[in-house]
Amino acid sequence: MFLVSVVMPTYNTGSVIANAIMSIVGQTYKKWELIIVDDGSEEIHKQFLKKLLLQIDDKRVKLIERKHEGVVAARMAGYRKAKGELIAVQDADDLSMPDRLEVAVKAFEEDEDLSVFCHAIYVNMWLPIGCIYREYRKNSQRSRQSLLREQTINGVPVFRK
Repeated sequence: MFLVSVVMPTYNTGSVIANAIMSIVGQTYKKWELIIVDDGSEEIHKQFLKKLLLQIDDKRVKLIERKHEGVVAARMAGYRKAKGELIAVQDADDLSMPDRLEVAVKAFEEDEDLSVFCHAIYVNMWLPIGCIYREYRKNSQRSRQSLLREQTINGVPVFRK
């Protein structure tokens, strides 16, 4: 069983981060850590996040606070703290399907050469009928070789550390 480190940078994300965090806490796969990297948010956002984490009270959720240097620096700080064999990308305004990590881990267990696994659902909220699934690509897998030949990775990736 792999430990999956979910890295979530945040900067002044307000209440939208609550749903992103809960989409990880509610995963069907339970061997994960969530590393939230606060990239120098304003005090009101920091306090909201700290209260939220107290309410969630899950030791797998960790908070790193740092000065504002941008999303790339925040993400890299999270990667450096990650203890998992697999790292999952998650933005503070994104949601993960409940089986996202379970499906990804299974793909890595079945293919030792797999480097990146993408699991995505696209939702269009602007149509008159409301939210609909536009596309669901559960098995967008990339090997090291294809990463060297192609430039795109669709969805939210999970990759080997």
